Amino acid sequence: MAVLVAAAVLLLVGVPSGYADECPAGGQHDYEITVVMPVTDDADGLEYLVCSKCGDSFYRTVPATGHEWSDWYVDAPATCTSEGVEARVCAKHPDNVHYEYRIIPPLSPTGEHQFVETSRLEPSCTEDGMAMYVCSICGESHGEVLPALGHDWGGWETVRESTEVEPGLERRMCRCCGETEERVLPLLVQGDARKPDEPGDSAPPSSDEGGKTPWYATDFFTAGPTRADAVIVGSGFLICAVVGWLSVPLVMQVVWLRRKQAEVRRTKGARYAAEHAVVEVVRPDEGGASV
Repeated sequence: MAVLVAAAVLLLVGVPSGYADECPAGGQHDYEITVVMPVTDDADGLEYLVCSKCGDSFYRTVPATGHEWSDWYVDAPATCTSEGVEARVCAKHPDNVHYEYRIIPPLSPTGEHQFVETSRLEPSCTEDGMAMYVCSICGESHGEVLPALGHDWGGWETVRESTEVEPGLERRMCRCCGETEERVLPLLVQGDARKPDEPGDSAPPSSDEGGKTPWYATDFFTAGPTRADAVIVGSGFLICAVVGWLSVPLVMQVVWLRRKQAEVRRTKGARYAAEHAVVEVVRPDEGGASV
């Protein structure tokens, strides 16, 4: 603003016609110079001149000196996704107070990295893999975790059938890596002394039937009369014949307790079957179909 004002004053006052001529007071003018606006690298300066002899005065402009710029250097490098900045400094100022900046466009024309896969470790059933990528433009790299595939299990195969004294065993294999997994089958329920392969017996149902292990119904799981019940009833009649009919209530009480015990055994058997995923099979000599 001050430069504009000084320029306007200079235009109004003008340069006297006698500036190049001799001073009216004799000889050449003897001008005293006063700096109104100092000259800089960017802006013109302004001086005021007054002749000490005749008083002639005027303003004159001093042209800007201009910068002495250094070469451009990278102040912030550009990447594939962001712009960079270049700068240069005026060499006239040792304190580097005059800078000039310009923008560097992103390295990638799309503004995104151009990643190329450089290496890959394939995942297994139980361990993650890894893929490495490098940008073909700027060289930035990153890795990507490839999740474990998980086992692809085949079906369960019977390795050993269950018996009353030794649990059975099933095994399955992963179709990808060949790893195996085993599970133990429950023991057959005790009480059936005969083995399935003895004469008169047929083979028990396969463990594949409904996904359950077979077991043979025994007196432990039935609520019907047992041999012990028959002995008690027979003994009761004998006692009644010897002692008298006064012992009948006692005999009936014993029979009732036996029936309650049988029902308890039946309830326990049903609970065992439910918890151990077994299916009841009627022995061949008992007749009837499997339950």
